[in-house]
Amino acid sequence: MVHAGVSELRAAFWDHGRRTPGATATASDHLLLFYRAECGIKMVWLRWQALRLLKEAAARSLEEKDEKWQDRFLAPSAMRGALEACSSEKISEVRIENKALAAIFDKLLSLDKSRRHIPFSRDELGLSGDEMTWLEQNGVILGDGGQYYMPEIFRHGLDFDVSTRPRVMALARRARRGGL
Repeated sequence: MVHAGVSELRAAFWDHGRRTPGATATASDHLLLFYRAECGIKMVWLRWQALRLLKEAAARSLEEKDEKWQDRFLAPSAMRGALEACSSEKISEVRIENKALAAIFDKLLSLDKSRRHIPFSRDELGLSGDEMTWLEQNGVILGDGGQYYMPEIFRHGLDFDVSTRPRVMALARRARRGGL
């Protein structure tokens, strides 16, 4: 492992990227271009996902006749319903894009409904270590002390129930600190 501070890394980065006018692009230039493109694609994709959720929630809010939420643009029940609808679409999209996850999703959906609950352990679902790793690496599950949780966008589409209140905030804090 190379021990270097931020200032040393920044200096090395800029030194490596410097070139004289008319010189050909360096490896760093190509890497930065790829990184910029990847970030741009992810940003567009995330915006599209958020817009789809808001569009669905807005349509449901217009249909809702509950006087309690007339002062809001989006009714809470409409947001929950929109998340469930978007979750099913998300699962369909992932099935097309990622055949390995599609096979694991099929395995999960074939389980008896009583076994599909959150939190769960690996043994409860009968998944292999590789399948669990694949799910974790793709953001489908989060592990915490032998118990696994699933983001709502996947939970609804895979028809999992919540047996206890998920520790969403605690898991999010641990993920930010790099503890998951």
